[in-house]
Amino acid sequence: MLPFFLELWMEYDLSHATYENVKLILMGSWMFFLFASQTKGFRLAEAIKYGKAGYVATGRGYVIEPGSFIGLYCVYAKSHIYTGFETFCLLVVYHIFSEAATWTAVWTLWFFAASMMLAPYMFNPQSLSLTTIGSSFEELLAWLSGHANKASKDHHGSWALWHENRLKMVRGSGFLAKVADHTRIALIRIVIFLAIAARLETSGKEAAYRLPLLLLSGCIMAAAQLVIYLLASENTLCSAPISGLKMIPHLAKVYRATVVAGVIVVYFYVLDVVVSPYCTFGWSGAGARMAVLHVFTGALFTTFWLQLLATLDVPKPKAPRTLFVRIKCAITAYADWWYFVMDTIVSGTLIFTLLLLGLLPLLRLQSLILFNREFAKVIAAKLRRAELLKRILS
Repeated sequence: MLPFFLELWMEYDLSHATYENVKLILMGSWMFFLFASQTKGFRLAEAIKYGKAGYVATGRGYVIEPGSFIGLYCVYAKSHIYTGFETFCLLVVYHIFSEAATWTAVWTLWFFAASMMLAPYMFNPQSLSLTTIGSSFEELLAWLSGHANKASKDHHGSWALWHENRLKMVRGSGFLAKVADHTRIALIRIVIFLAIAARLETSGKEAAYRLPLLLLSGCIMAAAQLVIYLLASENTLCSAPISGLKMIPHLAKVYRATVVAGVIVVYFYVLDVVVSPYCTFGWSGAGARMAVLHVFTGALFTTFWLQLLATLDVPKPKAPRTLFVRIKCAITAYADWWYFVMDTIVSGTLIFTLLLLGLLPLLRLQSLILFNREFAKVIAAKLRRAELLKRILS
């Protein structure tokens, strides 16, 4: 922004430079430029790791109809939306434990998180219309259940096919490339892990148990996730009862919700029993903040291992069904199921956020930003010329 401001100041005057820069900021240029920079960086990193980069053909057309919610999600989830959602979670935890007003220190990170998650939809015409949000929600449900448009090259008609396609290069990469990638992820998690350990409220000799306590919290959450998978997934021993429950409308959903709620209650009870003798733990005040730290640590711990397990090579359908192959299939199925849960949470959060924004009087503002008067004049002039040429040639 500063070079552009100085350039306009040199060519015109101070008032013109100020007006143009303020107009750019109000039109969401900060969101677009952050998003574009992340796109370039991600594609460059992919080219370095896998030897090629993807290209999204825009056609350079004048888009006036809203694009597919799922199409945009599938194109930008891996490169932008996951990063924005993770940054958002880190910021929430940071503000829970900040003892003073620290918005001035992290407001740029909030802008970054908003840009990564919302930019594809903010620059999507009519995306804040309640009608569009309703159709997007129906499309999301169809995609998650595998009944979306199969002809789409973006989302492949179902979450399962899209998930398989997006992990194809990662699963097919070499062992050393996987080790390097997961080492990078592990180093970032270790830094956050050590910061959380320093923030735990312990007293006396219990301070030496901070790291073991956090590792134990991660193991407890991993065990809870495994129990939820075994009881709620159709790929396990409970597949037959769940299939039978589906014959009664919504009964399978009620069963899964009950299982998840029950496991969460047991998880917090076990966490309280194990952690409270060594660390402040409770449901109010400092104890509640420590509970947030333990849950957040468990999420960091388990998501790292899920990312690691998801990159295992998937055996070919015709491969001999040895014990090793069966174990590998079970592990990848477990990781894929939790990836499905994660995508459901992230996409549902996006839909809910768009709904909240749609309830505000922002639709007209979005239309003014995307279709300003000057651009409309250019389009009208081109249409008049086209009409004149058509008359002359006819």
